[in-house]
Amino acid sequence: MKVPWKSILTSLPVASVCLCYTVSQWVRDLLLTNGLLYLSTVGFNVAEVSSCESMLF
Repeated sequence: MKVPWKSILTSLPVASVCLCYTVSQWVRDLLLTNGLLYLSTVGFNVAEVSSCESMLF
């Protein structure tokens, strides 16, 4: 039995799942790398921000 790889990989549901996964990982990495800087810029205390950031790990 031959698997229809071309039609699977070019289908709209597969493309939307790939796009959603890529965007969610990009946002996750963005928040993990720049979250502390953002929170300290908006006026959070460094001690409070550090404890919030440590909860992510």
